[in-house]
Amino acid sequence: MNKRQISFMNMLLSHDQEFLPIDFYAGELDTSSKTLRRDLEQVQKFLDEFGAVIDKKSGVGIRLRIGGEQKGKLNNHLSYLAYAGQSAGGQTWEKDSRRMDIALNLLLYSDEYTSLASLAYKYYVSKSTIHSDFMHLEKLFGRFSLHIRKTMDGTIIAGEERGIRQAVVYILSRILNPNAALVRNGEMADDASLPHPDTLSTVLDIFREDDICFVNQLLGRMEETHDYRFDDSEFVNVSLNLLVMVYRLKNSCVMEQEAGTSGFQGGLAGPLENEVEEVCNRIWGHYHMELPLSERVWLKNIFLLTHMFETNGENGNGDEVFRLFCEDFIDAFTTITNINLRENPSFCENVISHINLMLKRLLGRTPASNPLMELLIKDYQSTLNVCRIICCILARKFGLPELSVDEISFLMLYILGETVRQSEHARVLFVTDMTKSIANLTKLRLQQRFPQWNFDTCASDGYRTAKRESYDFCISTAMLDTDEHSIPYVFVSPILENRDFKNIQELFWKTSESTSVYHLELIRIINDLHDIGCDIRASDSPVDRAGSELIRISALKGIQYIYSVNGLKKNHCIFVLDSPGTRIREVHIDMCNLDFMLFSSKIVYLLDNCPDDVIPGFINYLTGGEANV
Repeated sequence: MNKRQISFMNMLLSHDQEFLPIDFYAGELDTSSKTLRRDLEQVQKFLDEFGAVIDKKSGVGIRLRIGGEQKGKLNNHLSYLAYAGQSAGGQTWEKDSRRMDIALNLLLYSDEYTSLASLAYKYYVSKSTIHSDFMHLEKLFGRFSLHIRKTMDGTIIAGEERGIRQAVVYILSRILNPNAALVRNGEMADDASLPHPDTLSTVLDIFREDDICFVNQLLGRMEETHDYRFDDSEFVNVSLNLLVMVYRLKNSCVMEQEAGTSGFQGGLAGPLENEVEEVCNRIWGHYHMELPLSERVWLKNIFLLTHMFETNGENGNGDEVFRLFCEDFIDAFTTITNINLRENPSFCENVISHINLMLKRLLGRTPASNPLMELLIKDYQSTLNVCRIICCILARKFGLPELSVDEISFLMLYILGETVRQSEHARVLFVTDMTKSIANLTKLRLQQRFPQWNFDTCASDGYRTAKRESYDFCISTAMLDTDEHSIPYVFVSPILENRDFKNIQELFWKTSESTSVYHLELIRIINDLHDIGCDIRASDSPVDRAGSELIRISALKGIQYIYSVNGLKKNHCIFVLDSPGTRIREVHIDMCNLDFMLFSSKIVYLLDNCPDDVIPGFINYLTGGEANV
């Protein structure tokens, strides 16, 4: 039970001798009568345990009917719930959980207005704090083409039903333990995978137990019918989508009909369409709701979130496009990064499977959302840049809609493990005089950031006796005395800030002698582009692009990459330098050949990953300091 429902029951208990209109309770609780009417079913279910009934008299109001002994028990129980909720609230209503709760209420009651004052009162914070929460939520809602609209009547969520459902599923996915499966057939998995009790109460507070059981039975039947087992991620994702769909339909919120919606013409055919029809029949039998075409298409898109139907030819002519997209992506990624994805057949199959699923979601307009997006941009921007460029160019090549950054980041996660496996390794000595517990935490962060490196640990005294040939370099939280025979080291703070990781990376580059390798690779890609007919030059002034801009990437080292497609049958790669000519500000890849554009993107990967001191030598080559193109 939530705080509003507990307060509602307390008021019913206080006024159990009289019928009062529901508007009276709504006014006292600073909510709408429509919201309280929605609460009545769940409140009555709770009151059943105490033999209490909410009597309703048309045109008059409602009243609680309860026996004397049971009234005392109910009063004690409500007092306990209010105390526990208040005590827990003081400890657990942190910023993120409060924002998630506000977001859910705005989305679930999207046809109702709320106010800063009522939210401030509910969460025991100031109006300015709620205003700050709204500004944060605007960014979240923007992912789903939603926005917070403020009027004289209050604040309300604005946007399409599609975006509202996607946002609710996204938020609930973040609340749920990502490693947990929902209950299957009334049986729980092992305790380690279960959601926290507060999480289950959150889900049960939104969805009726009957709805959860219905969806569980629905998915269990699908698994048996199609001889397929949902993995935990699929089960949670599809379950939440179906629960949100049912919840919204029961509250008369129907998916918008889109122009050109297709997929069910000329009668139903194929396993996916047959499954959609079967689910529609079961929803009618359980809820007596007949689903319009827009909802049937939505159901189809939900099932496309899984691998259940991917081998059944549901894409029609799209199968060939998907295959070509996969082939070109793997070829381009391999060429750009020198990491052969086909070297490991099972891994390559996983990449292909994920690309197919990503493209199905793209065409079904059910994009995935990635809560790790900010972390990925921060820590893996180089690989993400490559994937974004490849996907953008291939989408143009095959006439597909634009893929979201969140979708591409999921694809990158599949590839990242292979990237790490083939990355350069290092033997590292971690030197620290901190307490063991703090030292272990710091070392753990280093291992997470550089999983391909092997770490040994010692105190500063041990550094003096460590053999130079045993380690590539040291990372130390203490200042060390060194001489020409000592192992090179980098000093870092115990909390490992961004600048510490940058210094570590720079030392690794220096000790691995990769500077000359990157320099030669950059020159080689320039020569290769020249050999296939690309015009390559350096400029110290802005460039007038002949074609339409395809994508703009703000990459590492402050370099912007602008890709343009022209119809002039010319291919240009232009490096824009700053006025002293010591830094690359922009790289313009303006071409008519999309495959050449993919190949030229190796420049992005190399400049992203090379040590800073490679850049001056490369600029010198571009401007004619060495034998030039």
